[in-house]
Amino acid sequence: MQELVFVESTHYGLEFDKIESNYKRFEELFDLHLKDSSRRDCLYAIKKDFDERLAICPASSHAHFHNAFDGGLVDHLIRVFEYANKFKKLYQHLEIELGDFDDESVFFVSMFHCIGKLGTRDNPYYTKCTNDWHIKNQGKIYEINSNVQYMTEFDRTMFLLNQYSVPISELEYLTIRLSGGAHDEMNKQYFNQYSKEGQLKSNVPYLFNMAKTSAIRYEYTRHAKCDDVPVTLSNYKLKKKISNNKLVGDEFRKAFGL
Repeated sequence: MQELVFVESTHYGLEFDKIESNYKRFEELFDLHLKDSSRRDCLYAIKKDFDERLAICPASSHAHFHNAFDGGLVDHLIRVFEYANKFKKLYQHLEIELGDFDDESVFFVSMFHCIGKLGTRDNPYYTKCTNDWHIKNQGKIYEINSNVQYMTEFDRTMFLLNQYSVPISELEYLTIRLSGGAHDEMNKQYFNQYSKEGQLKSNVPYLFNMAKTSAIRYEYTRHAKCDDVPVTLSNYKLKKKISNNKLVGDEFRKAFGL
C-alpha cells in the first residue's frame, strides 16, 4: 500500500489503514525495545493516556512543514527510528565512536524526542483549522491550541516525560535537546564550542540530528510533489469503517466531526 493518497493529483494524506498500521508498528516496536526496560511502565502510561491522540496527531501545523496531516507524528517517529538505526550502522562502518548508545536508547530518543506535540493530558496541542482562507492561502491545516501554555517543543517534551517520572540519561537528554541541530538558536552554544572542554563528548547527538533532519527532508520532499494541502480524515468517507475501530474514540470524533 502506498503511504500517500493522491486526490485529483494535488491533495495528499494517509489512508486510515496506514494510520492504523503505523500505530500497530509503534506498539510492536514499543514492546520489542522496552520489554525488559526499567522505564517501560512510565512510558506505557504515556502511551495509554495519549493513545488515541498519539495515533492521529500531526507532526506539524502547516502543509509546507513536514507531515502536517492526521497520523503524521507517528509516521515521522517511525521514520526517525529507522533512519537512526541506519545512521548508527553507517557510523559503526566508518568507525565513528558512539559509546554506550544501545537499542533501547535509539528507540527512546526516536519515539519520544518530540512527544510534547501531544499537548497536555487535558488539551491537544493541535486542533483542526476551520478557516478556509487560512487553509487555502497559508496552508494552515491545524491551529495551535490557545488553551495550552506556550512552551518550546523540547520544554513540553521534557515536562511531559517528567510528569510521568521517566528516567533519562544525560546523553539521551542532550540527544533530544540538540535534535533540532545548530540552526536552533538555543543549540548554538553546544555546537559552536571552540574550547576542548566545551566540545560535545559524544557523537550521538550528531547522528540523531542527521536522522531527524533526513526524515524531515524526505517528508518535505514528498509534500513538494503536491500542489495543495493534505487531506484530513474528515475528508474521507470512512464513518462506517471506523465506527468499530479501537483507535476511534470521543476525542477523535470531536476533533474531526465524525
